[in-house]
Amino acid sequence: METKTIIIAGGGISGMVAAITLASAGHRVDVHEKNPGIGMRFAGDFQGVENWTQDQDVLTELSIKQIDLNFDYTPFSKLTVSDGAVSRDVFFKRPAFYVVRRGNGANTLDQSLYHQAVSKGVKFFFNSHIDPTKADIVATGPLPGHIIGIVRGMVFKTGLTDMAIGVCNNTAAWKGYGYLLVTNGMACLCTMVLEPHKQDLQKSFNHTKSIIESITGSLTMDGGQRVGGVGSYRIAPIFQDGPQRYVGEASGLQDIIWGFGIRTAVTSGWLSAQSIITGTSYQERAQEQFLSNHHASLVGRFFWENIGLRYSSFFINRVSNAKDPLNLMKKYYSEHFLTRPLYKIAKGFLKRRYPIY
Repeated sequence: METKTIIIAGGGISGMVAAITLASAGHRVDVHEKNPGIGMRFAGDFQGVENWTQDQDVLTELSIKQIDLNFDYTPFSKLTVSDGAVSRDVFFKRPAFYVVRRGNGANTLDQSLYHQAVSKGVKFFFNSHIDPTKADIVATGPLPGHIIGIVRGMVFKTGLTDMAIGVCNNTAAWKGYGYLLVTNGMACLCTMVLEPHKQDLQKSFNHTKSIIESITGSLTMDGGQRVGGVGSYRIAPIFQDGPQRYVGEASGLQDIIWGFGIRTAVTSGWLSAQSIITGTSYQERAQEQFLSNHHASLVGRFFWENIGLRYSSFFINRVSNAKDPLNLMKKYYSEHFLTRPLYKIAKGFLKRRYPIY
């Protein structure tokens, strides 16, 4: 008997991981992408894949999920953090994150996943605005109406050695953060702000640049490529609505503290595919996998919103002085006896501030 073709709406990370997983199990898969190609949301900007929410290294996890590591990635076991006045170096016993490049260029994460999917027989339909209710898996990216953060930045060539710098300063990034990521002679300098209507993005970017230049020296960005993006979040993620399985940011999953959402996107795409392959409940598996970290990150954001830079300074001090900074970061992203009673308070507060219902 002919098997049903699985329809996926969206060709982002979560959608392509789902497609690869399904095709590897012998399913026919069609991916409908609204853009004219894969990775068109991005322009070569660098992003981090976090390595602290799970004990297992994320690269090992990808390999177990049968995702080939044929994309460029750089491990970082050192992070310099600054509040605009004081800078500190944080050293980790293993990589805290891996920097990857996004977009439609060679060796980007997006193009790697695309070629892996095509090699397994997945069919892609570009410029295709499929109705999500016609799809089996919805991976359409950030949710309109739930956008809480916006990123502006530049990618440019540099003579700097590989480094990662993070900035927590409300003038540079209103309730967000700025960063510089350098790998293999290329740099990505960005600022991420929440409530962007309250701050001039260009002024924020310029202030981020000036703080980072106080650490690195002058940065020349002639001929650089402008990059940017948005992030969305839901307090109560939607994992399943009838037969549709929602993955990645389309479900409302995102790290509301730092915006590290790639690992979650991969895992949600893989779990949705596994639920089809095995006939198990995606809703149950996704809730078990994600809700603890999701709730903990909401509580972390609540503290940041109410204590401001004192919270980020406290966090930086604890991490930089910890014997095992990565393990401490894992605790911040884990639900425990302190976060559970605070979750309801945090949820009510942030529902009033942001469109994250």
